[in-house]
Amino acid sequence: MNSTTLISIAGILGTLLAPVVSGVLAARTARTAGTREDRAEARQARRHAYGALATALVVCMGTLRERMEALINTSYDPDDSRHIGRARDLAEPLESQLQAVTDALGAVLIEGPDTVAGIGADAARRLHEWAGRLNDWIDSEDPDATIRDQLRFGRQDEAETSQSVEAFSAACRRVIHPEDPADRVLDRRRLALPWR
Repeated sequence: MNSTTLISIAGILGTLLAPVVSGVLAARTARTAGTREDRAEARQARRHAYGALATALVVCMGTLRERMEALINTSYDPDDSRHIGRARDLAEPLESQLQAVTDALGAVLIEGPDTVAGIGADAARRLHEWAGRLNDWIDSEDPDATIRDQLRFGRQDEAETSQSVEAFSAACRRVIHPEDPADRVLDRRRLALPWR
């Protein structure tokens, strides 16, 4: 074969292979773009689930604080029944808020990762325990004496719940923004605190 024939064959092969190579490259580009879109959708779903649970935790924690303060005011002024009435009035909204926490937790458990889901489950458990303690105070035979006797446990529940909600928020930030160095610095400072 002479050089003219070889160049002709190379040209024909190039003409035949060009669409195949272009098709393969286009498919890879489409797959990469699809993967990026899938990742963006997954990140958005995770962000939505985390936000819903964080919001539900904070709202429920606020209601529990308000309920506990109403009960504490009752123990200091037993003749004033409006405080215990206020604590009882918060029972219905609290139940719906606890249900919202449970519902939002289900989405976080599905989205993962396991560490964030575990921390979220711990925060939800602590909220339920704190709510149970406050219900026990109201349902006791002598709420005033029970509150005075159990107040330190209520404050401990409040502190532990607050720490769990903070830990959940920090874990969410680490997953959603893994490249953010400010969160890592904040974690190191938290570890250095003497009461932790």
